[in-house]
Amino acid sequence: MDYPTPKKIFIGVSWPYVNGNIHLGHLAGQNVACDVFARYHRLRGHDVLMVSGSDSHGTPVIFKAEELKMTPADLAAKYHNEIVKTFEKLGFIYENYTRTTTDNHKAVVQNIFLVLKELGYLEVRESEQYYDSKVKRFLPDRYVRGTCPNCKEPNARGDECPQCGAFLNPTDLIDPYSTLSDSTPKLKKTKHFYMTLEKLEGDISKYVRANNRRWRKWVREFTKGWVKQGLEARAVTRDLTFGVKVPVEGWEDKVIYVWIEAVVGYLSAAIEWAANQKNPALWEEFWKNPECEHYYFIAGGNVPFHTIMWPAELLAYNKKYGTELEKKYLLPGESASKPLNLPFDVPANKMLFFKGKKMSKGDGTGIGIDQLLQKYDPDLIRYFFVRYGPENHDREYIWRDFIDANNNELVANIGNFINRSLTFLHTKFNGIVPDNELEPEVKDKINETFSLVGQSLEKSEFIKAAELILELGHFANKYFNDRQPWITIKSEKSAAEKTIYNTIQLVNSFRVLLKPFTPNTVKRLGEILGVTDDYDPTEEVRTKGRVSKYIDQWYFNKLPSGIKIKTPTILFEKLEYTDDLKAVDGSLEQPKRGNNFNAANLVVAPELNALPIVTTKFKGLKVSRSNKNLNTWIEEYLKIVNPKQLKDIDDKYMKLHDQYSKVKGIPSSSAGLRENFAKGKQVKVNTFVDLYNAISYVTGISFGAHDIDKLDDQIQLDVLKEKTQYEAIGKIETYAESGEYAYIDSTGIVCRLDVKQGERTKVTTKTKNVYIIAQGHDKMKKEEVEKAVKLLEENVVKFFPDSEIVR
Repeated sequence: MDYPTPKKIFIGVSWPYVNGNIHLGHLAGQNVACDVFARYHRLRGHDVLMVSGSDSHGTPVIFKAEELKMTPADLAAKYHNEIVKTFEKLGFIYENYTRTTTDNHKAVVQNIFLVLKELGYLEVRESEQYYDSKVKRFLPDRYVRGTCPNCKEPNARGDECPQCGAFLNPTDLIDPYSTLSDSTPKLKKTKHFYMTLEKLEGDISKYVRANNRRWRKWVREFTKGWVKQGLEARAVTRDLTFGVKVPVEGWEDKVIYVWIEAVVGYLSAAIEWAANQKNPALWEEFWKNPECEHYYFIAGGNVPFHTIMWPAELLAYNKKYGTELEKKYLLPGESASKPLNLPFDVPANKMLFFKGKKMSKGDGTGIGIDQLLQKYDPDLIRYFFVRYGPENHDREYIWRDFIDANNNELVANIGNFINRSLTFLHTKFNGIVPDNELEPEVKDKINETFSLVGQSLEKSEFIKAAELILELGHFANKYFNDRQPWITIKSEKSAAEKTIYNTIQLVNSFRVLLKPFTPNTVKRLGEILGVTDDYDPTEEVRTKGRVSKYIDQWYFNKLPSGIKIKTPTILFEKLEYTDDLKAVDGSLEQPKRGNNFNAANLVVAPELNALPIVTTKFKGLKVSRSNKNLNTWIEEYLKIVNPKQLKDIDDKYMKLHDQYSKVKGIPSSSAGLRENFAKGKQVKVNTFVDLYNAISYVTGISFGAHDIDKLDDQIQLDVLKEKTQYEAIGKIETYAESGEYAYIDSTGIVCRLDVKQGERTKVTTKTKNVYIIAQGHDKMKKEEVEKAVKLLEENVVKFFPDSEIVR
């Protein structure tokens, strides 16, 4: 359908430093997801403006230029061109991709700087900065190295630690040294402009409270933590010669610091785009229309700059409107007396690690994108970094995951179904789509997938969107297998015709669903199906910089009967997990686990919020096979059981299970314990497990205990979209059903339904650190679960005196 007034979507994408070509961390962090997001919204008929550019200033660029004996300007031009070519190969299409070296960008940055200065948000302050007396230079952050005070990484930079990701100041480093001379720098007084963020703390707090609910949980909590600590003034100028000059007399030897300058690029790129469209005020439709939603795609390390610093800059600048400063400092093309829009959502991804370290161009850590593009299809690269993107937790790049994503998902699932359907049509029906009807089951599944994938993409849930498409693939393969057209073609041709008509419609649905993800493959599929006249808004952006027609194409459209398809070709080729790749994986330093008690946090899907869940953690346990005093306590404690109360709890658990499982009548974990006790089989495992089992037995609360050292980062409670491998303790189950709920980390399921635990993270006598999930049924009050957890904590302190509770 056409949109008479299309919805406006602004997308700002993090600007890569031009100290080298992009690496895989950029793809995992922001660049693939933003393009998928933009393509989807253009297909929906929305008016999209996606901008970014090459961050040509800052110490990383100067540092690299000095290393290569080039001028920073020449280096910036060289790598800007390389990045643009790489984006073209990967199909990343921006309405405007520019550079921070343009006159337009300089004018916009200096405009904002002067407004903030006149409004009193920039003040000159004296501070101490490291100075290298050998080379007679003040040292920018990255020119100072030393030991990280947090993780003790010996090669931490003066702005950030590449190992733990902590934000640092040069003075935080232990044993600092200058990268220019290897000498120990000395602190020397200097003057800089500071942005007085503390004056905006109230405005920022109000903004965060009003907007953070739509943000990813880790982004929200990270931002709230920064605000809670209190905002402090930050320097916005640096002693450098390459960059946007400070537009104040007497400050000619300083530049505006990159953290406040580069984010202005989102606005300056939009202004430049409008000028390129021969309509200088056009940018205001995206920046001054309160209905336009602003999304910022960034990697995790840039979160505070986009949820706090950039909003602070905008909030301060917006105070010019309605004052005499408005006309004095007009932005290029500015005509409307309205404030600039603030970020609507910041769908930041966490970090991609390689060999246990964050990928960094400056440190030469990671894999260059050229290495991947030389061997692998760009669409596979796009798919992988959506499907395995670090949305909510850090990930290690593993070649096995990359190969499996291709072979097990694109080839064996979607590609297999498309190929067998098209080949059958070609060989048995001469390639002509038979005349038939769409079965209700197929129609409903296709329409449901379009709806759910669209909802997921609009919420920036890219992994979920990919999983939903894979789920349709499982449905399609099962449909083909169950209908057995290779048999019915011999005895009941009309049944085979009906099956193939429906499978071809499923193939056509993949052609549309995959457009944002694998655009080149979809184009080839369209040529096979004879669909070559689709309007592709992204292609128009490629040539004209703007969409001219706003047409909603995100829906299922039947392929007409009677058309003839071309000879099918393989869309996805199987790849070999070579010995070379195995060797790289085998040498990887796995991310350090354990002792990171802040990582094992629980995120609950909205549809499961009614479940009362309480978590706790124990550090430094000494688990043994048995303890006489504990056994005596358990024997006495078990005598207080209330059978009537527990029967009511068990019945409600059973209803909950039946709601979320195709396998009905599954008892709760605590009910399972009582069944064994009734048979005289008091299961004894070890001191810790026996303790929480006894409390579960008496209270009816289900406990899941997991070895923190075997967990991967954050745990999610969600409803499974497909049948999933899962090995329960004792190997009594090998999978969990689609539609069940489960607790999941990045490796897979850790426990199923009401914390029926998995083998992988079980607590043994070797376990030192434990993560507890205690859960009730949906009719239970959280206070009841909390009471059981408190009882567990009291007895852990009693029977494990060396342990520590970490809430």
